[in-house]
Formats: sequence, C-alpha cells, structure tokens
Amino acid sequence: MRKNTFVIGFAVGLGLAVAVGNVAAQEKRFRASFAGTSTNKDDFRFTGTPGFLNTFAGKSTLGRYTAQLVAEVQPVGPCPLPGGGSGVELVFVGDVVVLSFAATGEQLFLTLSASVPSHACFDSATGVTSGQTTYDVSGGTGRFAGATGTILKAWKTIFLAPPATGRGSFGSFTGTFDGTIEFAE
Repeated sequence: MRKNTFVIGFAVGLGLAVAVGNVAAQEKRFRASFAGTSTNKDDFRFTGTPGFLNTFAGKSTLGRYTAQLVAEVQPVGPCPLPGGGSGVELVFVGDVVVLSFAATGEQLFLTLSASVPSHACFDSATGVTSGQTTYDVSGGTGRFAGATGTILKAWKTIFLAPPATGRGSFGSFTGTFDGTIEFAE
C-alpha cells in the first residue's frame, strides 16, 4: 500500500512539474535595444494633437528587428530636469508599434497600455526628450499571433531640428524594451 501511494504521488508530482514547465515555456522575457529617427508632422493624430512617426532598428532576445511607431503626446505642465530646472511634461494619449523580424517574417504588435500612464519630459533648452512608455502586447503574425504581455520602453530623443512652432521636427531616437511576451498555444 505504501509503495502504491509513493508511486501515485510521484506520478502526480511529475505530471504537475511537466504542466508547470509547459506553462512557463509559453512566457518569454523580451529585451531589446534600438536606434533610429523621430519625426513630427501635424497630419498624424489620435485625438487632435500633432503626432510622431519613429523608425528604428535593433537587436533583441528574439532576434534583429526593424520597427515603426506612431505616437501622440499632450503637454500637461512642468516636469523636473536632471540637474535642476524644469521642462515640459508630456503624457501619451496614443502609441502603437510594429516590430518586424526579417529573419522569420514575423511581426509583433504593441499598443499603449491603458492601465499604466506613460510620460516624458522635454527640455526645450537642449532639445532632449526622455521618458518611459508602457505597452500591451497585442498579438502579431506567426508565433506572435494571439500573444499578450507587457513591455516597458525607456527612451531618449535628441531633436536635431526642433519643433519651433509645434510642427515639423526631426531627431535621434534611442532606447530599450524590457518585458514579457506570453505566446498563445
């Protein structure tokens, strides 16, 4: 009797370990770095404020990729700058990203998280904007079809041609992604 209980307990424990292993295998850490450009034009909008178009490329834990991003921010007041002074705080009202992995022909879709506010701070004296944006993974193609998760982007834009009137800017765009992708079965 004792031997049967041990064998049954061992079999159940092994089954649970395999099941947990399968669930963990569906979730993957995503880390990436990127560099590219950011442009501003008054004809792209989510809600009415001029938006940005960024194109960039990078290396990630899932391979090399290129990406495009469209975003809209609204100024909401002052923000503290490193070393003192104040800049303009920007809140994201819309942001979507498509990462394209050429080696596999797959794309990963990210949308601005509605549950976590995303902010940036613009220093008009230096033309530097830095911030953090939180995304929800909203599927994609290939292995990303039906994927979910959350990814944080920390980034910096250096405006080389600043938006003197709020229209038309161009700049350097660099940063990192860090988060988790849960793959659908």
